[in-house]
Amino acid sequence: MYKKIFVCVLLSASLAIATPSATQLTKIEFSGGCLTTSNLNAWSGVNGVTYSTSFNVDTAGVGNVGLRMYVYGLDMSTINYEGDWGWPPDPGDLGAIVAAGVAGDPTIRFDMANGCWNQLHSSPGSNAGSWDGFRPVDHDNGYRKWFRQVWSSDMLGNKIHPDGPSHMYNVESYVVPNANHPSGGTGNPSNYCTFDLKIEITPLDTTSGSKQYKMETWSRMNRAASNDEGCNWKWNTAIEPVPPQKANPENAWAGGWPPGSYRELTHNDFATVFPFVNIANWGTQQTQYHTICWDSLVVEGILGPIIIAGCNTGVTDKVLEDGTTISGRIAECADDAKNHGQFVNCVSHLTNELKKAGIITGKEKGAINSCAAQASIPY
Repeated sequence: MYKKIFVCVLLSASLAIATPSATQLTKIEFSGGCLTTSNLNAWSGVNGVTYSTSFNVDTAGVGNVGLRMYVYGLDMSTINYEGDWGWPPDPGDLGAIVAAGVAGDPTIRFDMANGCWNQLHSSPGSNAGSWDGFRPVDHDNGYRKWFRQVWSSDMLGNKIHPDGPSHMYNVESYVVPNANHPSGGTGNPSNYCTFDLKIEITPLDTTSGSKQYKMETWSRMNRAASNDEGCNWKWNTAIEPVPPQKANPENAWAGGWPPGSYRELTHNDFATVFPFVNIANWGTQQTQYHTICWDSLVVEGILGPIIIAGCNTGVTDKVLEDGTTISGRIAECADDAKNHGQFVNCVSHLTNELKKAGIITGKEKGAINSCAAQASIPY
């Protein structure tokens, strides 16, 4: 089951406001977490977290980056991958798919209507690349070849297949020591299965009926120092020498191939988007549940409206002096409430304090309280 979960940034007592310029990207760091698949069925078991703060990509203006999102320390080392992961899936192919990105619909769906994301899974494939042709790459032999896809869908219901620049690969020995690769060293398996993801969205046309955006995506192995061959082939600092010219982690981001390639999205609307992370089973019956964890999720963007359980307050979110947002504070009310009355009272107390501090107006306070009263919180 895909649930909308409110996740807050760090909290403190301060209600003073930080005021960036209208087009300045605001950087907000959200806490990490862990997710476990909810069942063992094929193409199912979906479990996800949607962060409660919305962002408006359009506000940046045409040609300017409207949103950057980073997922740091996405650890997929405990997923039980087996089989060759060819297409279509065979009964012996076990494992899970992880997706992270933004979605424009506040009632997030796994098919990601009106959304885009970075998707990672382990896929040995057919030894087609020079980087892995000399190695046995079935999962049973202790190797993982990471296959990164960029999927998108539009408001017309069309799903765009991840062709061309979206395919990225990496092969590493994750069983250490590995009899098939004795020179591979004795690093921790998480060294080979932990990633950072990056997504950047730029509005190209925000006025026509078929809005257009430019989307670029990158990934890097969490302990990586390079990329070669247009693939996510990285020297891992835990087991291999690091070329000095590639020691800077910022040089380890691997994007589309050829370099600089990107995707244009049409018939989309990213005026209000929410960051998310989710996990789902691969297309076969699984034998065990799968778990992922990530350290943090960071967004650089322009804050959108405060939305409470699908109710748009019409009030633009704000970053408070302590780095929290108004939506984050409301999320804490939702997390702590044992019943609906407690939630409404908590939000009412918060808006009273915000109005007293001059952060919101009386009209904005009423709009927030009205949405809180209508919300089915706690769920």
